[in-house]
Amino acid sequence: MFAAIIESQVCEYLLYIKELNQFVDKISKDGCTNANIPFTYYNYAHCLRKILGDYKIKLMELERKVLREDGVVTMRSLFSELRPYLQNLRYICIVHRRAVYANFKTEDNWKCALRLLSVLYNEIMSFNNCEKRTTFGLFLYSFRTYLRIFDKMSEDIPLADHRNEFIIY
Repeated sequence: MFAAIIESQVCEYLLYIKELNQFVDKISKDGCTNANIPFTYYNYAHCLRKILGDYKIKLMELERKVLREDGVVTMRSLFSELRPYLQNLRYICIVHRRAVYANFKTEDNWKCALRLLSVLYNEIMSFNNCEKRTTFGLFLYSFRTYLRIFDKMSEDIPLADHRNEFIIY
């Protein structure tokens, strides 16, 4: 019975969490030194890390609650507290799969940046739900790179876009 509950309530989400963590680790591993990865992806990965961090904090809070034996803690109550976080991570992962090229290191940086921003923007515009806030945060973090490029271009700084992320060279 316990295994069936865990499998039906949690295991599905573990794959989503793993996929997002792997992307963040892959981007973070290179630091900002790999010119084949657009800065837009670094900012996006940074926001994903924050979202995953919030989930980990919630897990630690629940663990402390169980260890302190604060009131009655059931599997149902644990899952009901985790469910919004898990559903949000599933949503993010589904959007992530559409927004990020699987072979992004071989794609042009401008294509990667444009696809990421386009998918996130379309998600913001097409849904009226609680995930909109999360998607908006991901979009804003990712768009910071374009704002820096605009700022440098307006000041006539050469090589404002040295990774060729902006669609217009």
